[in-house]
Amino acid sequence: MDQVTFVPLSWLELSGRPTNGRSWLLLHPVPGKLYQVLASTNLTNWFNLGPVTSTNTIIPFQDTTATSRSRFYRLHE
Repeated sequence: MDQVTFVPLSWLELSGRPTNGRSWLLLHPVPGKLYQVLASTNLTNWFNLGPVTSTNTIIPFQDTTATSRSRFYRLHE
């Protein structure tokens, strides 16, 4: 093979079960980018949990408003 390019991706990982209205996330960002962590209870309406400036390490992030049974997360550049 010749001319192979690797494009890094970012992702979120839940770190255990939500407890007392709090969820811990592990962010695996592309270094040097600014992200917004978004949450939703229905995959239609999303709200901002806060900004994250990425580094070259995994970043822990705590959602202190995780009170519903269904909770979805995503990173937005």
